[in-house]
Amino acid sequence: MRICAVIAIALSAACVGLVGCLDGSTFIIARYNQDGSLDESYGFGGLTFREVDTRAGIQAIGIDSQKQIAAAGVVQRDGILQIGAVLRTEGGNAASGFGDQGLLTVWIVDDPSPESTPIGLAISRSSGTLITGFTVARRVRIPTEPEEMLFGVIRFEQNGVDPAFGSGGLTLTRFPGYTRATPVAVLMKADGSFVVPGFARREEGEPESVIAMAAYESDGSLDHGFGDGGRVTVAFDGEVVDGVLDSAGRILVVGHAVPQPREPHLVIARFHPNGTLDVEFGEDGFAFVETPGGFLVPQAAIVDNDDRLIVGGFVRNEGVSRLGLVRLLGSGELDASFGDMGMVVTNAGGTRQRIHDVVVDSLEGLVVCGFATRMDDAGEKFMIARFTDAGALDPSFGDGGLVIDDFGALTAFANAITLDSRGKIVVAGRAFYD
Repeated sequence: MRICAVIAIALSAACVGLVGCLDGSTFIIARYNQDGSLDESYGFGGLTFREVDTRAGIQAIGIDSQKQIAAAGVVQRDGILQIGAVLRTEGGNAASGFGDQGLLTVWIVDDPSPESTPIGLAISRSSGTLITGFTVARRVRIPTEPEEMLFGVIRFEQNGVDPAFGSGGLTLTRFPGYTRATPVAVLMKADGSFVVPGFARREEGEPESVIAMAAYESDGSLDHGFGDGGRVTVAFDGEVVDGVLDSAGRILVVGHAVPQPREPHLVIARFHPNGTLDVEFGEDGFAFVETPGGFLVPQAAIVDNDDRLIVGGFVRNEGVSRLGLVRLLGSGELDASFGDMGMVVTNAGGTRQRIHDVVVDSLEGLVVCGFATRMDDAGEKFMIARFTDAGALDPSFGDGGLVIDDFGALTAFANAITLDSRGKIVVAGRAFYD
């Protein structure tokens, strides 16, 4: 069932009532003012929706040089899981010429894994100038014997897939000796080249893994000046969740591990731009961070203007999870000026809460998105929060620093966040309507 051509919107502080025909899984993009109110100049009262199928969700987002919103996630159609790319104008309309009313699906996934498998997205660059286009990375299954999961990278342009990138718009990267490789981010450089960090295992479900990274030229070919022929693998008993570049072009890889016999730790690895470990960082290139407010399960990371690394996720204790943030100095040590000795744990309501993405705004505050359950735990709700530079909830944002809504859906998850050129907050995710 498609969204009705006319949707009546009734906005209030508590909810957005939709009178229309939304049904099943839906891509959702919302734009907020800096105070946390919905920007009613965008879409339908601050929101745009696109029904996609039974399994779907936007997981990454960016703003291109024409102020268009580029987003990517997964779509299941006719039982096949595909990459879904969305391109919308600044006002929320579907971008002309891009796919079917602004949604383009590409069958390159062929992967039965959950739709929550990471997707990385970055806005394309050329000689330091933003251009229209975006690059997406996701795990791709190849039906070989034995079966393989590879890094898949695809480039989109204004009219769809960019045929000049890789082979017909797609490039696949193997890591010799490993059959299960999962990319988690796309880290774009000023010259249009980029790095894709992730992890790899020899077999599905095997606990031991490696950090896996591939570096590419702007045309999708491997950068042979990086690591071994464009690829790097480094032993790491855990799981990588994100990666970022600092101001010196060094690569910070964020994950979590259980270095026996110790308890689980947040782990940061730092690499030089050529892919070699930066042994001056932490312990031979790795920082094992014991978080003071409980073990932080990391989900996303960003570097601020002072090269401090902020990691967002959740803290779980006795079946209850809370929003969690940590800030680290360039040395890999906790920044004691942030929250409680470098960590913030916040209760946004209900027993299940999670930060999925984080961005630094123009005032050096942190804006995060994710989900929080209702107090009765009946279902997940879209959650956005703003923290000051010191780690306190900003009382001028939303309701005491929080904005929580479900937009009339049974469940709603905010998965990705970015800022536009005016500092407005653009959040994307998924919702499920009965």
